Amino acid sequence: MFKQLLAAAIFLSVSAAHADLFRYSYLFSDGQRVAGSFSATVNGDFLTGFSNISAAIDGEEFFGNGSLVNYGFEPGTGYQVLGEGVATISGTYGSFVFAADPEITFYTNFFRMETDYESGRVSVTAIKYGDGAYLYAWDSENYDPSRWTVTAVTAVPEPESLALFMAGLGLMGVVARRRKSHP
Repeated sequence: MFKQLLAAAIFLSVSAAHADLFRYSYLFSDGQRVAGSFSATVNGDFLTGFSNISAAIDGEEFFGNGSLVNYGFEPGTGYQVLGEGVATISGTYGSFVFAADPEITFYTNFFRMETDYESGRVSVTAIKYGDGAYLYAWDSENYDPSRWTVTAVTAVPEPESLALFMAGLGLMGVVARRRKSHP
């Protein structure tokens, strides 16, 4: 019984995990840095299904931070498709735009990484305009994948998971005490 309770407590605390959370950063050749975080699904080197996106250029946060949307580029046409962004952890490929509401801030508040389908060349652009700030960074000829970093953030247990785990430990203590008092 003790082993089953322990296994159940561990399973319930682990199974409540969500999409992985990452911090990312790109250091432009002129010294400016775009940094933020997102949740995404990992498949080998590829990241897809971006959500909970935040971004900042040199510490200046984008409008709509934490709820930026992602667009991908349709192969061959370059058309932007909502929710279809893709990137690699290694920085060798990118097809995404992180932006706020496209009707309002798409061209003045975004971070973009795009791989040219013919040449394979990656370009990166970031613009933050408004609130007295105008920041613009662009790397096309100077793009270097070693300046792109993606780091997984260690998951912190959600309060519900932690409470469930503690309840399981408490039950194990009760069972152990009963076994001791009833030989």
